[in-house]
Amino acid sequence: YDVIELDYPWFGRVKTRLCNKAMAQVAAAAIEPGSMIFGHSNGCAVIYMMAKHGADFSHATLLNPALDARKTIQGDCTVDVWHAENDAPVRLAKYIPYSPWGDQGRIGYQGEDKRVQNYPLGKMGHSGVFKNNDLLTRIVMVAHNRRVAAEAAAH
Repeated sequence: YDVIELDYPWFGRVKTRLCNKAMAQVAAAAIEPGSMIFGHSNGCAVIYMMAKHGADFSHATLLNPALDARKTIQGDCTVDVWHAENDAPVRLAKYIPYSPWGDQGRIGYQGEDKRVQNYPLGKMGHSGVFKNNDLLTRIVMVAHNRRVAAEAAAH
């Protein structure tokens, strides 16, 4: 796979809220159709907005998403949601009005979309996944296998 890293600095809540839409538009234009995408925290809200702006993913992996638990990525892609019950930063995000943010990173996806698979991380904190290389390797392998299975089912 070719890897394109779309990274941005930590903005804080206010600037993040003001910049997410613009970041999503720029990032959506940089993504090749059929790409796999991985996001963490607010990056998952940006991925959600990217899909709304027409980005076409084959698979999305959301790590501790700061996203409303009922929202998922538009399109035909498969989606993995890795969530941890001790994810404190997203606990209050669901109370921020008029935003896509929520506590999906703590409780997982709570909708009916069959494309979405939840993976509980137990008591791991908001960024705990990045302290475990074996788990990160597993997450990438799960994403790859889900993408391959979806492509095979489509043919």
